[in-house]
Amino acid sequence: MSTADLDPITLELVQEGMIATVGEMRAYLWRTAYSVNIHEAQDFSCALLDRDGRLVAKGSQDHFLHIIPVSYSTRLVIERFAGRIAPGDVFLHNDPYTGGTHLNDIAFIRPVFVDGTPAFFVCVRAHWEDVGGMAAGSLSGNATEIYQEGVRIPPIKMIDRGLVAEAAFELLMANVRAPQKSQGDFRAMMGTCEIGERKLQALMSRYGSATVLACSQRMLERSESRMRQAITTVRDGSYVYEFHLENSGGSPEPVRARVTLTVSGDEVTADFAGSSPPVHGPINVGPAMAPMMVFTCLKSLLDPDGAINDGAMTPIHVNLPAESYLNARRPAACSGMAEATFSVATTMLGALAAMLPERAVGDLKGAGNNFYIGGRHRGTGEPFLFYEFAAGGSGAFRGGDGNNGCRTFLEGDFGSIQPVEVAENECPLLIERSALRSDSGGPGRWRGGLGIDRRIQVLTEGATLSYLGDKIQIPPFGVQGAESSGANAFGVIRDGKEFDPAPVPGKVTGYRLVTGDVTFSRSAGGGGYGDPLERNPNEVALDVAYGYVSERGALEDYGVVVRPKTQRGLRMPEHWEVDHAATRELRARLRQQQRRFTLVPTSRPTSMAGRHLCFASRATLAALEIEGGSPIEILGPAGAPLRLWMELEEGMSDASLAVDEPAVQVLNVAFGDTCQVRRLRDTRG
Repeated sequence: MSTADLDPITLELVQEGMIATVGEMRAYLWRTAYSVNIHEAQDFSCALLDRDGRLVAKGSQDHFLHIIPVSYSTRLVIERFAGRIAPGDVFLHNDPYTGGTHLNDIAFIRPVFVDGTPAFFVCVRAHWEDVGGMAAGSLSGNATEIYQEGVRIPPIKMIDRGLVAEAAFELLMANVRAPQKSQGDFRAMMGTCEIGERKLQALMSRYGSATVLACSQRMLERSESRMRQAITTVRDGSYVYEFHLENSGGSPEPVRARVTLTVSGDEVTADFAGSSPPVHGPINVGPAMAPMMVFTCLKSLLDPDGAINDGAMTPIHVNLPAESYLNARRPAACSGMAEATFSVATTMLGALAAMLPERAVGDLKGAGNNFYIGGRHRGTGEPFLFYEFAAGGSGAFRGGDGNNGCRTFLEGDFGSIQPVEVAENECPLLIERSALRSDSGGPGRWRGGLGIDRRIQVLTEGATLSYLGDKIQIPPFGVQGAESSGANAFGVIRDGKEFDPAPVPGKVTGYRLVTGDVTFSRSAGGGGYGDPLERNPNEVALDVAYGYVSERGALEDYGVVVRPKTQRGLRMPEHWEVDHAATRELRARLRQQQRRFTLVPTSRPTSMAGRHLCFASRATLAALEIEGGSPIEILGPAGAPLRLWMELEEGMSDASLAVDEPAVQVLNVAFGDTCQVRRLRDTRG
């Protein structure tokens, strides 16, 4: 059947039927999986793909990060098993270098046959709690090659015409720390694929396979047309931004992501030339992940209401350097996939803020924040694993504050935190604190959302702690003059003293805990939008009343003098008042204290140990209250700030800041222009 012969009502019914099929797959796995990470955190996604491995349908709850790369995995299955795909087959895949994410995310891919040939594929990808490797939970902040991260699965036929390959199954289960849970998840994912095939076959029985096949093609064409139309609303041009991950895990040197986003007619190209090479640590990703995040950001900004499928990706092109941490090859470690992928998101948010300043959004909490406590139960000796990836604040936007302690548009319908009752029932742990972090939202005319403060006491001996995160020293940025949010923080409290056992910030593997230790994770907030000195003082007073902003934060970040009317009931808005006269005076003084410098070209090398450098006089360093080698941010006329490391250069004018051409390009200014410069906001407490 030709797509031209389809009537619009049938097309809509078939499309919604496909989406409903994905929804039923999701509901089945959610209710049958064994791992807390699946049935509580909902770290899994489902999808339907066509005969060519193109994504046709996904649910609104499913994670872009899981699903977009599934097309790579499915196309690889089609290529490698051409002529050997039969009804009842199921293929497994988790290899990052050929379309996987990281080793914990295992994809099950099942063909759906029509008239003796594969017409569709149903897929589920879920994060297994453990797939082996050097650390409980498999995600290691200090891994240097993929062999330390667990079992790597190229596309294999795990189920052949309905029969499980027992040898391969036993080999897989022999390499995980909790085989009973993994066996349960395996069977649940098998059943999920069967449900998907059954529902899709029922859809084709109702409307006819030719009609459903034609509808799937038309769905792709329609989404492509929508996306092309959305792109034409943006003026042609190139928009540049760069972002630094703080370290690779294997060394303390930063990792640079740089993108040039070019709009031409109804197409967009994202070029990541200038990004760091592969790193000696886990902050690498395979070739599917950067295109996924580029699409996610553009789709969310330009066409958030349209269907999500392969057609919408067609006008978007991504160029990756052959040697890059965004295009990893064996044996590069990839367990820090979330950190590497979210660096693309942050870089894209900066470029999009330059492209459409009025629609800019503050940076997100960013990193995956993978946090593990593993060990064995007293008495039984059975292994336990507590795993969560705490949510944080979302960025503010023009007209609205960010959301507190939530998942963002870059993520699926994951749980924000693991429920206290489940964690304490499954593991010998005591959740001492789960609360929003005061002052963690980025100050702005509109405030960024707040992060989460989580403290967990360990009630057994021999437990270990591992975590993998970023944005600990360099917090999420604000846009349009707003401030950074609070940064991520992880560590241990022992005998009342707080410390971070990580050899480099955010990366620790298998740190030995003792009974009574309290671990903490404080997730970052979202960046703000607009000048915080322009926020309505009454809104600041309301933030103080609710505990979102402290009295000190109101003074230092917003220039608002807030006083309690009474010493009782201070959490009620009517118990606080603004001293408007003092506020006007304080804001005027804070504006006068802002530092602005003329940008001048430098002839010195501007790259050192992964850092992008700028240069200033000794008096400038003193005025900003920083030492040489400290990160700062430069604010352009619009969009996101540029973060650089400031070094001392003797003999420079106190009114100048020396930068290179790429910095000027990011800021969209010229040499001789004057920009505000400030040190990064320190909110790691």
